Amino acid sequence: MMASAQMRGGPSRELPMSHIPSIEDRGRPDGVGRPADPGANGLARAEQAQSERLSHVQRDKAEALARQYPDDYELDRNGALAIRGEVLVIGLSDKALAAAQKTGFSVVSRDVVDGLDLPMAVLSRSGWPLTKMIDRLRDIAPDSMVEADHVFSMSGAAWPMGGSGAPDANPGRAAGWRVGMIDTGSTPLPSTGARIHMVQQGFAPGGIVPHDHGTAVASIIARPALDDQANGPSGTLFAADIFGSGRRGGTAELMVRALGWMARQQVPVVNISMVGPYNGVVAAAIAVLVKRGTLIVAPVGNDGPSARLLYPASLKGVIAVTGVDTKGQLLPEASQVSRVDFAGPAVTAVRGISGRTVEMRGTSFASPVIAHHLAELLSAPDPRGARQAVQKLAGAAWKPKKGKSGLGSGIIGLAPMTSR
Repeated sequence: MMASAQMRGGPSRELPMSHIPSIEDRGRPDGVGRPADPGANGLARAEQAQSERLSHVQRDKAEALARQYPDDYELDRNGALAIRGEVLVIGLSDKALAAAQKTGFSVVSRDVVDGLDLPMAVLSRSGWPLTKMIDRLRDIAPDSMVEADHVFSMSGAAWPMGGSGAPDANPGRAAGWRVGMIDTGSTPLPSTGARIHMVQQGFAPGGIVPHDHGTAVASIIARPALDDQANGPSGTLFAADIFGSGRRGGTAELMVRALGWMARQQVPVVNISMVGPYNGVVAAAIAVLVKRGTLIVAPVGNDGPSARLLYPASLKGVIAVTGVDTKGQLLPEASQVSRVDFAGPAVTAVRGISGRTVEMRGTSFASPVIAHHLAELLSAPDPRGARQAVQKLAGAAWKPKKGKSGLGSGIIGLAPMTSR
């Protein structure tokens, strides 16, 4: 297991200016492996502005955290939670940087995200609120992408259960499956021989810090698609901890850096069991991977009927996953949004970091089920192969006779029964 905390950026220097990928906030699975259409920018921006509005559930959570930790967080103009006093910029030229510095901005970090070839800078400006910083930088660098460093959250919860039962985790079925996860840290997974290889990398302060959420997601990814434990071939799980310790984790910047690591490892499927607001920098990073044929899988969230779009699930080409119970019925708390691609079982029990069995519930735990199944169908990033994998999985999905709406192509990972 590898544990190393990645430090921010590097010295301010002249950076190669790469093209910022065209991005859209919404799309179908047939967008996998294809860049977004750069046309219709006015309409796309109007739709994006609407999609950036948060549900009252998300606004309330953000406001509570900003009040509780005012030195760490503040809210953007949409009420989304972000790191106080820091702004992300992609494609910032030396000329624009010099103009920003004359206005009082300072460089926190500036480098090219390895694996994505995205020149990313983190800037700060003492005494200015986040919205003023963003507006000013967009004026100074109109050709750059400027965003708050939004904070993302886990899309599920855990409850202790009686006993210390065996963990519900086993090796995957597909020989040599490779899956990435961007989450919290995980405890080591049980394995038979060397059939599960887990590589962890820390990106947040504190390095790798195991948590029940990341441990559950890792366990679900490693679980075989069928109940044939004896013949589950080997697989590799690449786990990026972007939460670490403290309150500076789970950010857009760290998610982008973790995506760069996944790109360098040539991981074909990446699960991100997190939800947050729209962030153009994250969208640009994901657009790079989607164009290369990497499948990104994410949960729609747990905001129920009042839900608005959450990200990264609602980004172009991302596989959006909702959750069902053991009877194949949509979880009442699952976000009811306009686009869902697949549904997976969202109630499971795993051994937590304390050694006790915990029940995990939420769309966070449906997403890794879909990720594992896609990894059985895609051995390496490939645009055509990615589309074929999604289509093949859609053909294998099923829907219950009742309550089938909101399940996308159908349910994966839960055996169909005529009584359901």
